[in-house]
Amino acid sequence: MKKLFVLMFVMILLVGTVSAFEFDNVKRYDEDTKTITVRNSFLGIPTTKVADIRLDSPLNNFVGAGYQKVAEFTITNFDDYTDPLKQLELYHAISGDSIQRTIDYKYRTTETIRVNDYKRNCRTDINGTSYCTSEIIGSHQETKTVWKDLDRSVLSKDEVITIGLFTDVQIGDRVEWIPTYYGVEIREWAIWTQSLNTELKGYWNFNEGTGTVAADDTENGNDLNGTNTPGWTTNGLISNATNLTRVNDEYWTNISSSDFYPPFGQAFTVNLWYKPTNVSEFQTLMAKGSSPSADFSRYILRARGDTQLIQFRMVDITSTEQAITSTTLMTSGNWLMITGVYDGGTNMSLWINGTFEGEQSITSFLDVGEQPFRIGRVSRPSPTTPNPVDGAIDEASFWNRSLSQNEIVQVFNLGFGITHTTNFGPDVTLNSPIDNFNTTNTTIEFNASVVDITGNDIVNVSLVLDGIVNETNSSGINNSDYFFTKIVSFDTHNWSYEACNNESRCFIPTVRNFEVSTFIENNITFNATPRETSSQFFEINISTIPAILSVSASLNYNGTQFVSDTSCVGLDCSITNTIDIPLVTEGQFEDKSFFWEISVFDGTSSVSVNSSTSEQNVTRINLEECGVFTTQALNFTAFDEQNLTRIDPFLFNGNFDQWIGGGTVKRQSNFTNSSIDEVTLCISPDDENYFIDATIEYDEAENTTDIYTLRNYYFQNDTINSTSQDVQLFLLRSSSATSFILKVQDDSLLPVPGVLIEINRFYPGTNEFRVVQIAKADDLGKSVGFFETEIVDYKFFITRNNSILLETGLQKVIPETSPFTLTFNIGEPLGEPWKTQDVITELLSNLTFNESSLIVTYVYIDTSNDLGLARLFVIRESLTNASANIILCNENSTLSSATLTCNVSTTTGFYTASSFITRFDIEELDLQITFSIETLSNIVGLLGLFFGWFLILIASFMFRFNVVAGIWSITSTVFLINLMGFISFGSVFVTAVVGTAIILTWIMER
Repeated sequence: MKKLFVLMFVMILLVGTVSAFEFDNVKRYDEDTKTITVRNSFLGIPTTKVADIRLDSPLNNFVGAGYQKVAEFTITNFDDYTDPLKQLELYHAISGDSIQRTIDYKYRTTETIRVNDYKRNCRTDINGTSYCTSEIIGSHQETKTVWKDLDRSVLSKDEVITIGLFTDVQIGDRVEWIPTYYGVEIREWAIWTQSLNTELKGYWNFNEGTGTVAADDTENGNDLNGTNTPGWTTNGLISNATNLTRVNDEYWTNISSSDFYPPFGQAFTVNLWYKPTNVSEFQTLMAKGSSPSADFSRYILRARGDTQLIQFRMVDITSTEQAITSTTLMTSGNWLMITGVYDGGTNMSLWINGTFEGEQSITSFLDVGEQPFRIGRVSRPSPTTPNPVDGAIDEASFWNRSLSQNEIVQVFNLGFGITHTTNFGPDVTLNSPIDNFNTTNTTIEFNASVVDITGNDIVNVSLVLDGIVNETNSSGINNSDYFFTKIVSFDTHNWSYEACNNESRCFIPTVRNFEVSTFIENNITFNATPRETSSQFFEINISTIPAILSVSASLNYNGTQFVSDTSCVGLDCSITNTIDIPLVTEGQFEDKSFFWEISVFDGTSSVSVNSSTSEQNVTRINLEECGVFTTQALNFTAFDEQNLTRIDPFLFNGNFDQWIGGGTVKRQSNFTNSSIDEVTLCISPDDENYFIDATIEYDEAENTTDIYTLRNYYFQNDTINSTSQDVQLFLLRSSSATSFILKVQDDSLLPVPGVLIEINRFYPGTNEFRVVQIAKADDLGKSVGFFETEIVDYKFFITRNNSILLETGLQKVIPETSPFTLTFNIGEPLGEPWKTQDVITELLSNLTFNESSLIVTYVYIDTSNDLGLARLFVIRESLTNASANIILCNENSTLSSATLTCNVSTTTGFYTASSFITRFDIEELDLQITFSIETLSNIVGLLGLFFGWFLILIASFMFRFNVVAGIWSITSTVFLINLMGFISFGSVFVTAVVGTAIILTWIMER
C-alpha cells in the first residue's frame, strides 16, 4: 500500500514535466468558430490549455493567381512555446498528390505613417474651363495595416497574434493545406482555390442585345444604364456586344456603386475588349472621375486618335497625370483586349492582348469628388472634351485586386477571350515536360491530368503547341492523364492543354516553355559581382548530340563579341573566355548581361544558337581626390630641387589610367589644380591592387613669380593600393636649369620609344638619391630633361613597365656641343626588318601540282575550331609586267576540312599557287608553289623573240671570218633557238634552212 501511494505521488509530480512535451497534446475543434483548442493531457485526460487557433479565412478560400495570402488564422497563446508552427503539408485537393510550395509566414500589425494634407486651388478661365492645383498645407498621421515576416521559433505567453500564409498561387490551384501546430495535426482546415472571380466587382458581357440596361453578371448588382440609347451588335467577341456611335454620344454609366473607386493602396484591374470603327478620334473607353471641376480620373482607358495608340492614365494628388502609352497600334475592325493594373503600391501597368506594354510610378490618388463610372465616355457629367467612343466594346470587367500576368493571359485566351462564369470547366494539371525544360531530343511526350469535379462530361482535350491547337483527343475520359507525342524542330516552343466539358466550358492552364536544341547547357561559371577593368573568367559547359562534329562560340558581353576557346571531349564541350570587364557607364554599380553565341557543325551545315542570358553586377573603380572616398593611395607634394624646401602652393595637372586586369580596359581620371597645397588621391574599393599609367604636369602655382621650370612626371604600369605612397615632385629654378635632349637608342642605333627616363639626383648632405624628374621618350626615342650642370651628380634609370632596361653610373651633366644631348644605349636591337613565315598551328595541309592532269590541289584539315575561310589562289605570271598577271582560280571554303582544286590545263606559262587560312578575320599564307607549263616561248613571250633574233644577229658576225662558217653558224643558231623554244620556227622552216645551207655550201666549195 505504501508503494502505491509513493507511485501516485511521483506520477502527480510528473504532470508538470509531461506538459512540456508535445506527444501528449490533444485538440478539440469547434465547427461554429473554426477554432482548434490545444491542451496538454495526462494519461489521455486533457489538462492545461496550451493555445486556441482560430481560422479567420474561409474553409474554401478563393484567391487570385500570383503572390497571395491564402489563409489567415489567430493564435491565443497561454504559455511560452518553442517552435509551435512546425509543419505544413500541401496536397492537390482533387488528386491528393503532395505539392511543394514555398510558404511565407507573416503576422498582421499596424504602423503609423505621415500623410500630407493638401489644399485645392482652382480658377476658371473666360471659356468656363477650370484649372486646379494642389498645395501642401500640412500633414497628419494615419494607421496602416501591414504584414511582416514572422519569427516562428517562439511564441510568448498570453500573446495573441494573427498570422497569414502567403505563397505564389498558380492558375488552377485547388490546394488543401494540413498544418501540424503545437504537436497536433489539423485536418479540419482548409483549402485555397484559385479563381478569376476573386474580388471581381463588376462584369458586363453585353449579351442583352437590346435595351438600355447592361446587367452586371456578378452577384454585386452593379448594372450599367445607357445614355442616348447605346447601340448593339451581334458580332461581339463572345455573342453580342455594345456598339457605340460617337456622333450620338452613346455611353454606359453606373452612378451609385463605390466599388469602382478604390483608395490609394487598394489594388485594382480594369479590362475590356474594344473594336474601333474610327481610329482618328480620341475616345474614352472606361473611366472613373475623381474631380467634379476638371477632366481628372481615378483611372481611364482611352484610345488616342493622333497616334492610334492606347493609354492607361491615373491622376495623383498634385493633379499630375501619370500615363502609359502602348506600342501596339489599334486598327479599325480588329479586337484588342486592353488591361490596366494598379498593384496597390506605386506601380501601374498597361497590357494589350495579354502582353506587357509598359509601366509607370504613381505615389498618390487625386480625390476631390467621386464621379460616375462610365464606359464609352469621360466620367465628369459636363466634361470639356467628352471623347465618346466610335466602336464596339465587349466583356468589360473590374477587379478589386491586381491580376497576375498569367491571369491576364488566361483572360486573353489566345485571342478568343472568356466570359464570366462560376463554372470554369475542367481542371487541367500540366505534368510534363516541366516549365523551361531543355532537351536535345526532338521527340517530346506531353502529359497532363484532366478532371471535371462538377459532374459534367469531358468532351475533348487538345494539345496547344506554339499557340495553335495541334491535336485533339475526344475520348471523353474524366479524371485521367492525357498523352500526346510530337516531333518538334530545334527551337524554343511553348505548350499547354485545352480541356472542354459538355457545357462548352473550357480551361487552358498557364503556358509552359521548352527548348529543343543541338546542345544542352549543363552549367555556367562566372563571378556575379566583378569590378570593372578586372580580368574575369567565363565558362559554359554543354553536351551536344552525336551528329555534331565541331563547336565554335563567341561570348556576347553587353553587346560586344569576344571569340571563345572551345574544348570538346566526346559530346561534352567546355567554352571559355577571359575578358577585361567593360566600364560602368553610370553610377557605382551597373548590371551587364552576357550570353554565348554557339555555332555547331554537323558536316553539312552550321546552326547558331544563343545560350541563356546571365547577368553580372559590376562595381566601378574610383581614383578621385579624397573626400567622398577616404582610403588614400597617393599623396603629391612639391619641393625646390636645390634646397628641398616645400613649394606651396603649386600647379598640378594629371591624367591617370587605372585598371585591375589585363589593361585592355582602363578607367580614366583627370585632375586640374592651378594652385594647391598638396594632392591626395583616394581609391575605392580599397581592397584591390590597381595598376596605373599617368602623365603629370607640375609647376609653381599660377599667378606667382615665374622662377621654376615646368616639369613632367610619369607612372607606367605602377601599382597602388590602400597603403599610401608619398610622391615628391621637384622643381628646378629656371636660372639654374639647363635643358638637355635625352635620347634613347638600341644597339642598332634605332630609337626606343615609350620608355621612361628616371633622373635621380644625389644629395651629399643626406647621402641619398631622389627622383627629381621622370621623362618619357617620344616616337623618336627623345625627351627633354632639366639639369643643374657641372656640379651635381646624377644617375639614370631607363625603364619600361617597371622593368629596368638600363642603369647608369654616377655622372655629372656637362654641356658640350649644342644642342646638348645625353644619349643612352640600352642594348636592345630591334632585329631584321623581316621575319620567317609563322607556322599555322592546328592545321594539316598539302599543296601540289600534278604535271599529268595539270591540276593544282590544296587539301587541309583545320582542328582549331576557329577557321573562318580557307582559300586557294592561282595566277599565271607575266615575267615582263606584274600588272599583266592573270588570276586563274580563287577557290574558298568555310568547312573545317576540304579539298580545293584548280585546273590549269587550258593555259600555258609560269604559275604561282598560294593557299591561305583565315582565323579571327586575319588571313595568313599557308603554302606556296611555283611551276611552268610547256615551252619557254610561252613563258617569256616577246622577250624570247628578242633573245632569238639577237642570237641570230651575233651568229651572222661569222661571215667576217668565213662565208661557209657564217652560213652554218646562222643555221645552227636557228636550230638551237627553235629547240629551246625562244622562237617556234617549225620543222618545215628549220628543214628549209638546213637544206639551203647545204646547197650554199656546195656552191661555195665549187
